[in-house]
Amino acid sequence: MNKITVLTPTYNREKYLMRMYESMLHQTKVSFQWLIVDDGSTDGTEQTMKEIIENHPDNFQIDYVKKQNGGKHSALNFSHSYIKGDYVMVLDSDDYLKNDAIEIICQKISLLKKDDHIGWLAFLKGNEDGTTIDTYYERDGEITNYAAYMNAGRKGECCDVYLTSAFVSYPYPEYSDEKFISESYLNICATVYGEYQMITYNEVIQVVEYMNDGLTFEGRVLQIRNPKGHAELWRQVSGKMFNSKQILKGAWLYIAYSFFDERSIDEILKKSFNKKVVLLNLPFGYAIYVIWKKKYVQKKLAG
Repeated sequence: MNKITVLTPTYNREKYLMRMYESMLHQTKVSFQWLIVDDGSTDGTEQTMKEIIENHPDNFQIDYVKKQNGGKHSALNFSHSYIKGDYVMVLDSDDYLKNDAIEIICQKISLLKKDDHIGWLAFLKGNEDGTTIDTYYERDGEITNYAAYMNAGRKGECCDVYLTSAFVSYPYPEYSDEKFISESYLNICATVYGEYQMITYNEVIQVVEYMNDGLTFEGRVLQIRNPKGHAELWRQVSGKMFNSKQILKGAWLYIAYSFFDERSIDEILKKSFNKKVVLLNLPFGYAIYVIWKKKYVQKKLAG
């Protein structure tokens, strides 16, 4: 029997923890660990978790650990030594599981073949009204990889259930002055360096809070404020696994975020994985930097 770790990185989300816990209690299969990594919360998170653990009926395992605030990606890195499951899924503290989520995951894992190099199972996320966050996958149960996923133009909101050995093999880069990097960094690195594949399932197992229209704007501002990590993310997208469109996109964004990090052209070229492509696309990457600086940074400051 495969054991699952449900990993919750949290920061000042005390009010959501009981709802999440109740979704754990209602699981139709209880062979899992709930691991909460508190990223330095200053609200009542620690006390709430203490009360939950003290009154927990022990039908599944709960582990709570606390660290100094460093951002979600640092909490994910910190979790590695506490994960006890063969597979791990990240469940944000303001989301919750459908009642049969763990049962569905275990059932799909039992169908995997030993010779398949599957790094994670990609399910869907849904809204409380029953709609999906992203479009359905083209084929249910398809074995593919994240490069092909990006090449097809999908932008994610997957509920990924990772093989633990794959999850811990590619820690997120941490910088003292940054607290955010997109979780897709792990998927890209696991695909490029580990050659892991993914398998898609058109089943919603995770319910998320409604996302408002301002998320794209705020998300871009957040990425710009954390340019080192996002330059590193897009630096990876330069190899043969990606199509020409993605390689160009990777070069442009690597250059743009590097300029936000105030790197020199020499440094940008030196750190790149594909110097020829980056050199030829310096004007385009710089243009994106200028446009974004006006659209996101200056507008944010003015607001």
